[in-house]
Amino acid sequence: PHGVHCVMPAAEVAEVCQRKAKMFSHVREQGVPAATYRSVADGRESLLSAVDEVGLPCIIKPEDETSRVFGKKAFIAVTRQALIEALARHESESEAVPQAVIVQKYCLGGRRNIYFFAEHGDVQASVEVEIDRTDQWDGTGYAVEGHSVQPDPDWTAHLHRLARSLKYHGAGCLQYVVDPDTSEATFLEINARLGANVACALDCGLDLPSWWVGLFNKGEAKLPVPTSFTYPVGRRYTWLYGDLLGWRKAAAHGQLSKSQLASWFLAMLLANLRSQTHVTFRWSDPLPTITLFRQLLGGQLSRLGERIFQNKRRHARVDTRPTAVT
Repeated sequence: PHGVHCVMPAAEVAEVCQRKAKMFSHVREQGVPAATYRSVADGRESLLSAVDEVGLPCIIKPEDETSRVFGKKAFIAVTRQALIEALARHESESEAVPQAVIVQKYCLGGRRNIYFFAEHGDVQASVEVEIDRTDQWDGTGYAVEGHSVQPDPDWTAHLHRLARSLKYHGAGCLQYVVDPDTSEATFLEINARLGANVACALDCGLDLPSWWVGLFNKGEAKLPVPTSFTYPVGRRYTWLYGDLLGWRKAAAHGQLSKSQLASWFLAMLLANLRSQTHVTFRWSDPLPTITLFRQLLGGQLSRLGERIFQNKRRHARVDTRPTAVT
């Protein structure tokens, strides 16, 4: 609509970040560690061939981050037979695998997010967060729990190199995976946008939304950030709404055992007890969260209320037939 402006990185930068093959090629040119990968653009046989070249286990991701593979953001193939079964299952359900996918060597380890703000390729400040859990049992999907950590000097340097080479202007999030045993790490992606979990960076003192809007409004002064920006380490955050959606979906589809579902539910409770940041909730502004949960649970609560009402009517029913007198 007239008068509405999109505040975002340049279109060509967003395009590189969104297309994984372009991004991986650029990352390698800049000397940033990235796991072995193959691009696949023409279906099942090429996919299986790429998996054989990369080796198992591997992770299969859509080339475009707006797409899905087997209904998920990413699919971990542990064995070739499991992949063949997944292909057969989705083909029978008329859910074709995206034509363009990336097959990459799977790296076991935790995911790190570096939220940052750059001006014309110069990174001004960043906050690094370690992801503890996601809305998928296998660790793929959207983050639902994490905590702030000390910035890794190597990956801070990689971030600065990539921002300069892309002439990145605005806010973003670099993701990488690090193996806790070997300390080997691999680039995952750069999101040229702000996801919901940026709430953790905001509560650590890096107000990326305000900074970005302030930079867009040329007449306003930019938010001052010290050259040696520091933030609290160990600050925990959780996203209950996304966590509950993932748990409910897993339960409905029978993807997990009862013990796994119980373990997940307990992890949800613990996360909400010990977290200082709740992604969608503020005591000063609770209505958005209340609205979300009303939409999520409204149908179930309505059905429960209807059952209770019907039961009460049944028990309260009085026999009004005439009584015979003898």
